[in-house]
Amino acid sequence: MSQIANKRHKPGSLEHMLVGKQEILQTKLDVLVVSVQQRFKIRNQNLNSIEEDKLKTTNQLLYFHPRYGAGVQGQSMTPTLYRQYMELNQSIRREESDCWRDVMFVMRDLLQTWDSLQEAKNRTHFFGGK
Repeated sequence: MSQIANKRHKPGSLEHMLVGKQEILQTKLDVLVVSVQQRFKIRNQNLNSIEEDKLKTTNQLLYFHPRYGAGVQGQSMTPTLYRQYMELNQSIRREESDCWRDVMFVMRDLLQTWDSLQEAKNRTHFFGGK
Protein backbone atom coordinates (compact mmCIF):
# COMPACT_ATOMS: atom_id res chain seq x y z
CA MET A 1 0.00 0.00 0.00
CA SER A 2 1.28 3.46 -0.79
CA GLN A 3 2.51 6.13 1.55
CA ILE A 4 -0.60 8.23 0.75
CA ALA A 5 -2.99 5.57 2.00
CA ASN A 6 -0.84 5.04 5.09
CA LYS A 7 -0.69 8.73 6.03
CA ARG A 8 -4.32 9.68 5.44
CA HIS A 9 -6.14 6.74 6.98
CA LYS A 10 -5.71 4.63 10.05
CA PRO A 11 -4.22 1.25 9.09
CA GLY A 12 -6.87 -1.45 9.02
CA SER A 13 -9.71 1.04 8.62
CA LEU A 14 -12.29 0.67 5.89
CA GLU A 15 -11.11 3.90 4.29
CA HIS A 16 -7.51 2.64 4.34
CA MET A 17 -8.52 -0.56 2.53
CA LEU A 18 -10.71 1.27 0.01
CA VAL A 19 -7.98 3.76 -0.86
CA GLY A 20 -5.52 0.88 -1.19
CA LYS A 21 -7.91 -0.87 -3.58
CA GLN A 22 -8.17 2.32 -5.64
CA GLU A 23 -4.41 2.59 -5.87
CA ILE A 24 -4.07 -1.01 -7.01
CA LEU A 25 -6.74 -0.50 -9.66
CA GLN A 26 -5.13 2.75 -10.81
CA THR A 27 -1.78 0.98 -11.18
CA LYS A 28 -3.42 -1.81 -13.17
CA LEU A 29 -5.11 0.80 -15.36
CA ASP A 30 -1.78 2.53 -15.97
CA VAL A 31 -0.14 -0.78 -16.93
CA LEU A 32 -2.95 -1.58 -19.37
CA VAL A 33 -2.61 1.83 -21.03
CA VAL A 34 1.13 1.25 -21.45
CA SER A 35 0.37 -2.20 -22.91
CA VAL A 36 -1.85 -0.65 -25.59
CA GLN A 37 0.79 1.97 -26.38
CA GLN A 38 3.48 -0.72 -26.65
CA ARG A 39 1.33 -2.84 -28.97
CA PHE A 40 0.87 0.11 -31.31
CA LYS A 41 4.62 0.77 -31.17
CA ILE A 42 5.29 -2.87 -32.14
CA ARG A 43 2.68 -2.61 -34.89
CA ASN A 44 4.37 0.47 -36.32
CA GLN A 45 7.80 -1.17 -36.22
CA ASN A 46 6.46 -4.28 -37.97
CA LEU A 47 4.64 -2.25 -40.62
CA ASN A 48 7.75 -0.15 -41.28
CA SER A 49 9.80 -3.31 -41.72
CA ILE A 50 7.24 -4.77 -44.12
CA GLU A 51 7.14 -1.51 -46.10
CA GLU A 52 10.94 -1.60 -46.41
CA ASP A 53 10.71 -5.16 -47.73
CA LYS A 54 8.03 -4.08 -50.21
CA LEU A 55 10.27 -1.30 -51.44
CA LYS A 56 13.18 -3.74 -51.91
CA THR A 57 10.89 -6.12 -53.78
CA THR A 58 9.60 -3.30 -55.99
CA ASN A 59 13.17 -2.31 -56.80
CA GLN A 60 13.99 -5.91 -57.69
CA LEU A 61 10.90 -6.10 -59.90
CA LEU A 62 12.05 -2.99 -61.74
CA TYR A 63 15.57 -4.37 -62.03
CA PHE A 64 14.34 -7.62 -63.56
CA HIS A 65 11.70 -5.97 -65.76
CA PRO A 66 12.54 -6.46 -69.46
CA ARG A 67 12.06 -2.81 -70.30
CA TYR A 68 13.99 -1.31 -67.38
CA GLY A 69 16.63 -3.68 -66.16
CA ALA A 70 18.08 -7.10 -66.69
CA GLY A 71 15.85 -7.92 -69.61
CA VAL A 72 14.98 -11.44 -70.73
CA GLN A 73 17.39 -13.17 -68.36
CA GLY A 74 15.53 -11.65 -65.37
CA GLN A 75 12.04 -12.71 -66.43
CA SER A 76 12.24 -15.97 -64.48
CA MET A 77 12.49 -13.95 -61.24
CA THR A 78 9.38 -11.87 -61.93
CA PRO A 79 6.69 -14.38 -60.80
CA THR A 80 8.61 -15.06 -57.58
CA LEU A 81 8.93 -11.36 -56.85
CA TYR A 82 5.24 -10.69 -57.56
CA ARG A 83 4.34 -13.52 -55.20
CA GLN A 84 6.67 -12.09 -52.57
CA TYR A 85 5.09 -8.65 -53.01
CA MET A 86 1.58 -10.09 -52.55
CA GLU A 87 2.71 -11.98 -49.45
CA LEU A 88 4.06 -8.74 -48.00
CA ASN A 89 0.67 -7.12 -48.58
CA GLN A 90 -0.93 -10.05 -46.76
CA SER A 91 1.53 -9.55 -43.91
CA ILE A 92 0.37 -5.94 -43.58
CA ARG A 93 -3.26 -7.02 -43.35
CA ARG A 94 -2.34 -9.75 -40.85
CA GLU A 95 -0.39 -7.33 -38.66
CA GLU A 96 -3.30 -4.87 -38.68
CA SER A 97 -5.74 -7.64 -37.72
CA ASP A 98 -3.46 -9.03 -35.02
CA CYS A 99 -2.95 -5.59 -33.55
CA TRP A 100 -6.70 -4.93 -33.51
CA ARG A 101 -7.34 -8.25 -31.79
CA ASP A 102 -4.62 -7.68 -29.20
CA VAL A 103 -5.78 -4.15 -28.46
CA MET A 104 -9.41 -5.26 -28.12
CA PHE A 105 -8.45 -7.83 -25.47
CA VAL A 106 -6.50 -5.24 -23.52
CA MET A 107 -9.24 -2.63 -23.96
CA ARG A 108 -11.76 -5.07 -22.49
CA ASP A 109 -9.56 -5.45 -19.42
CA LEU A 110 -8.93 -1.72 -19.33
CA LEU A 111 -12.65 -0.90 -19.33
CA GLN A 112 -13.36 -3.51 -16.65
CA THR A 113 -10.57 -2.10 -14.51
CA TRP A 114 -11.77 1.47 -15.05
CA ASP A 115 -15.29 0.40 -14.03
CA SER A 116 -13.92 -1.27 -10.89
CA LEU A 117 -11.88 1.83 -10.08
CA GLN A 118 -14.95 4.03 -10.37
CA GLU A 119 -16.91 1.67 -8.11
CA ALA A 120 -14.08 1.76 -5.56
CA LYS A 121 -14.03 5.56 -5.65
CA ASN A 122 -17.80 5.66 -5.17
CA ARG A 123 -17.56 3.27 -2.20
CA THR A 124 -14.83 5.35 -0.63
CA HIS A 125 -16.87 8.52 -1.11
CA PHE A 126 -19.99 6.80 0.26
CA PHE A 127 -18.15 5.70 3.39
CA GLY A 128 -16.86 9.20 4.03
CA GLY A 129 -13.48 9.10 2.31
CA LYS A 130 -12.18 11.35 -0.44
